[in-house]
Amino acid sequence: MEHLQGAAEAGCGLCDLIRNQLHLLLSEIEGLDKETRRTYEPSYRPTVDLWLARRPYGGQGFWVLSESIGSRDEREIIPIAAFSFAVAEDNPLADSIYARPVQQSPEAYALQQLREWDTQCKRHRECYPVSRAVPRYLVDVGCSKSEESVKLVQLGAGGAEYIALSYASDGSTEVQWRSHNADAEEKTILTTDLPKIFRDAILVTRTLGVQYIWIDSLCIPGNAPEWERDSEEIGSVYENAYLTVSATGAEKVADGLLFSRPSRTSVQILYRSSDGSVNGIVSVSTLPLSKEVLRNYIEMQKEPISKDIWAFQERVLSRRIVHFASDQMYFECLGHFRSEDGLLEGARFHSTVEKLHSGPDYYREQTALDRWHSLLRAYGKLDPTTPSEKLRALSNIARAFQRLLGDEYVAGLWKNSLIESLCWRSMKCKPLCGSTAPSWSWAGVNGIAFAGFGFRSVCPEATISSTQVTLENDAKPFGNVASASIVIAAPVVPLKLVENGGEGRHIFLRTEDGHEDGFYAGFDVIGRQDEVSAEGIRNSKLFALVLVLLCWARVTSHTTATYSYIHIPEIADYKYIHITMPPTKLSTVSPAFMLLGGVSSLPSGTLVRGLLNKPKATPQRFRDVEAEWDFFQLRTYGVGIPQRASKMKRREASDRA
Repeated sequence: MEHLQGAAEAGCGLCDLIRNQLHLLLSEIEGLDKETRRTYEPSYRPTVDLWLARRPYGGQGFWVLSESIGSRDEREIIPIAAFSFAVAEDNPLADSIYARPVQQSPEAYALQQLREWDTQCKRHRECYPVSRAVPRYLVDVGCSKSEESVKLVQLGAGGAEYIALSYASDGSTEVQWRSHNADAEEKTILTTDLPKIFRDAILVTRTLGVQYIWIDSLCIPGNAPEWERDSEEIGSVYENAYLTVSATGAEKVADGLLFSRPSRTSVQILYRSSDGSVNGIVSVSTLPLSKEVLRNYIEMQKEPISKDIWAFQERVLSRRIVHFASDQMYFECLGHFRSEDGLLEGARFHSTVEKLHSGPDYYREQTALDRWHSLLRAYGKLDPTTPSEKLRALSNIARAFQRLLGDEYVAGLWKNSLIESLCWRSMKCKPLCGSTAPSWSWAGVNGIAFAGFGFRSVCPEATISSTQVTLENDAKPFGNVASASIVIAAPVVPLKLVENGGEGRHIFLRTEDGHEDGFYAGFDVIGRQDEVSAEGIRNSKLFALVLVLLCWARVTSHTTATYSYIHIPEIADYKYIHITMPPTKLSTVSPAFMLLGGVSSLPSGTLVRGLLNKPKATPQRFRDVEAEWDFFQLRTYGVGIPQRASKMKRREASDRA
């Protein structure tokens, strides 16, 4: 540390930059309240030793790392700062350092960079739309940047390349086309009469040498119902576009695309190759640690457009997108995701293409169903303006996934994987008041839904007899539902509330003969801060409807014990629940349940009708496991053990694991 301090005081600009980043981290730690500091300071306060590491994930630059001051067994690596390398286009190093300094005024430089990215992406055959179909209306921008007007045209069935604009509308985009005479088919408008976001999009289109652009406010005739945002026509616009231009960082339409970006803290350093053949100036700039460490560049969670639930489908359906974000420009295609400051990743945001051609093995080898489940987690972060938007805003994506899965859509789930789909689990979900979606669908709540079993083996214990969905509009099979039901047969096990079960106001449940500690219950819309949750559960008859067994790898003496949070959805009044299961001598076998609340008052025709007369009808597989270990005691070991357990029990659990 003292060497860094001395070098910074001696005039080393890079050393001073690193020192300032370190001081920022220490200031944040000092600003924590006493209780938080006492808990976390040993893990987050760095030592005096610093290391440099190459910037990962394809980016050019470096990280500064340190070690925490905790005990030897508890020390952690702490990222202090992250930096990128960039050089100007005419720099001798431009062939080896591909990032360019991010300019505050983006117009001239950013458009030149976009042309280069577009040219490079043209080598990716998979990035181009399969269909050459075009929307009914397009805006013809002409061939010259100096043209003062644009015109509305119909191309028919010939096909052409066009750009599509994606932006969050604020109601200020109403424009008026002009006809040269009363009978004229062709309509024109002066570009000066258009909002800035449209003018910038037209400039981008002309810069790339594309003649046509699709902008909803200019190309949708009147209030045509076939052009509603959940219509198949809108979906095909983005699927078939040559490129989607996204106003990702615009707070409002008046901001446009080419707005000023925040300045970056940077220093210039001289680089000389070892043989002296190449010299050049390299710009070293600070990077946001949150994006670097958590790898959330691609999600763009804090960008204004990422809050728009309808813009989600426009991004997912597009094969190629340029993002004019708040900090810089990003280019996303099926081959990579890249930025002005040198980020280059092989993966991209969610997509509806049949096959992923780039990225890590785990990314490329995902099944279509895995990709759907992953997409739902991202979609759940968005808040619909009205309950009716929850399914509608995803309808074009669902239509595309039906082509991939060849399956029937059931109120947000897929029929051939319905048992697995029912086992979604909630994270910070709230009731979606006014929703007509069924309680067993993720579409009935507002929040993140974790679905899918991943790499675990699944042994179904339930059987789906039939499904029935009544749509609000039969012409929209992926839209809102008026009603939906499932007839299902599965084993049923009674449950009850554990009084004083655990600390922190968590809810614990148990079976009749289960362990007194019970198991943690994570309901989907009833949290531990809900004062009436325990009372409501206490006054209800609860049963677990067993859907599947989830099996992990066999546990050996050399294997670290694992545990899994398994889902218990509900049918009536109460929602989803998680169970933590221990490893056994056989394997980590965990049941996924559906929780039945208020069974005595369930109306006829519900999922559980006729099943409750035989609650003892336990499958042979359950009885086999019970012979080895009391399956329904649901004890938790290792990490999952209740915090109020004694040290002796913890030690016993550790030995057992």
